[in-house]
Amino acid sequence: MDVINLVRDEIKKLIPYDANQVECRIKLDANESPYDMPDVIKTEVSKIFTDNTGINLYPDTDSTELREALSRKWGIDKDMFVVGNGSDQIIQILTNTFIGKGDKVICPSPSFSMYGLSARINGAETIDYKMKEENDFKFDENEFIELCIKNNPKVIYICNPNNPTGGFIQVATVRKIVGACQNSIVVVDEAYNEFVNASCVDLLKDYKNLVILRTFSKAFGLAGVRCGYSIASLEISDFFNRVRPPYNLNSLTQRICTITLKYQDLIDEYIGRINTDRNSLYESLLKVNSIKVYKTYANFFLIKVNNTAEVFQSLLKDGILVRNYGNASDLKDFLRISVGNKEQNEALIRSLNKALL
Repeated sequence: MDVINLVRDEIKKLIPYDANQVECRIKLDANESPYDMPDVIKTEVSKIFTDNTGINLYPDTDSTELREALSRKWGIDKDMFVVGNGSDQIIQILTNTFIGKGDKVICPSPSFSMYGLSARINGAETIDYKMKEENDFKFDENEFIELCIKNNPKVIYICNPNNPTGGFIQVATVRKIVGACQNSIVVVDEAYNEFVNASCVDLLKDYKNLVILRTFSKAFGLAGVRCGYSIASLEISDFFNRVRPPYNLNSLTQRICTITLKYQDLIDEYIGRINTDRNSLYESLLKVNSIKVYKTYANFFLIKVNNTAEVFQSLLKDGILVRNYGNASDLKDFLRISVGNKEQNEALIRSLNKALL
C-alpha cells in the first residue's frame, strides 16, 4: 500500500509554512521584541517554580485566571475571550468552526500566510485581495468590499497593521467593511496593533460577525511562551470552545501571561522604546542607497532591494538574519526587517550599506 494514496488532496498540494530557523548573531526576521522580560516580571515568574507548581496536574482547560486578567484589561466579559497556543491555534480553531470544503475565504495579499494555509487545509477556496506594489501596497476599501460582495465568502481576513507591508487601516474603514459584509465572518488580526494603539474592539458592541485576534508574541515580548487569543461575541466564543482542544494552553504559559498583564505600564515603556527605535531606523534606512523603504505602523519594515538573495546572504554572513521570501514568492525582490534595539539597528545599517556597495 502506498500511504500517499490515503493523504487528502488538499494536503498533497500544501506548501508548509517556513519558520526560517537559521543560526545568527542578530535575529531580525520574525518581528519579535528585542527586549527581554523586565526583571520585576522575571522575579514573579520565578516563584512559579519555587511555590507549589501543580505541574503534575493538567492545566486549567478554560484558562480562567488568564481570561479574567484579559477581561480586566479590556473591560469586557471574560467569556468573550478564547486563548490558544499562539494566534496560529486560534486561526485553526476559527477555521474548524466556520470553514469547510468548497467555502470561500478572502485574504489580503501579501499578508500572513497562515490565513490561507489553514483554509486550504480544510478544503476551502482562497481568494486573494492583491495590494499592488505599484500603489505602494495601499489598501482600497472600496475594491475590497466589492470583491467580498461579489464572492460572498464565509470568512474575510484583515491584518491590521498588515504583515509584511506595515500598512494600517483606520477603525472607521474596518467598520465600513464589517457593516457591508454582514453575511461573512470578518477577522481582524491585531497582532501588531499595540504599536499603533487603535484597536477595533469597540466595534464588537455593534457587529456580531466580527472576530479580533491578539497575541502576546510581539509587543509583550513573549513569543517563546506561545499565547494568542480571540475576542468575539459570546455566541462565537462558545462555538470556538466547542472546537478548541482540551488543555490547549499549558500551566506555565497561563501564569506567565497573567503575571505580565499586571505590568502593562512596563510593557508600554517597551512599546514606546520600540516605536522610538523604529522611527530612528526609518530615517537611517531612507539614507541607504538602492533600496525602497515602506512606511510602517508595526515593528518591522518591508524594503525593496536589488539582488535580494545576495543582500540576504551578505547580511547573514555578518550574523544578521532578516526575512527573505525567496524567488517563488510575489515578494522575491523584498526583505522584511524587524526593529531591533539601538545597537542591533546600527549594526544592520552598517551591514546593509556594505552589502549594497
